[in-house]
Amino acid sequence: MKRAAAFLALMATACTTMEPHYLRPNPAIPASWPVGDPYLAQAEVGLPVLTYQQVFQDPRLQTLIAQAVANNRDLMVAAANIAAAREQYRIQRAQQFPTVDANGLPAFGQYKPSPSGGYDPWALQVVQLRDGVIGELTFFLATDEIFPLFGLPLHLDA
Repeated sequence: MKRAAAFLALMATACTTMEPHYLRPNPAIPASWPVGDPYLAQAEVGLPVLTYQQVFQDPRLQTLIAQAVANNRDLMVAAANIAAAREQYRIQRAQQFPTVDANGLPAFGQYKPSPSGGYDPWALQVVQLRDGVIGELTFFLATDEIFPLFGLPLHLDA
């Protein structure tokens, strides 16, 4: 009985904590942000008045900034030029990939390694483009029938 009482007392003390009760400190932050012109003028007093020439000391960088300021265009025109350059890059890069046409859409044959060596056909992938990016891929797995229709070989040597 003494052992059971000692065990029960030991278990009861294991369920308590020795930490003191946590009291959250009051933050030294004002309840609201200061607003109004006097606050802004007071904050700006300590700021140095610098031009970009004083901040960027490199002569090449200063020349580049001066050219950018002189040749600044409307933001929409610049965004259109970037989009056109990206599309031109995609058009040039597209020539790197062998493609066939399937219902007027770009497509390509995908091959997998063959156990006997080389590559066997896996799927014909048809790519649907939306706004110059891939919107959807459709896979046709009946390669024995489909690949000859598009002039794709049924086996590639390694």
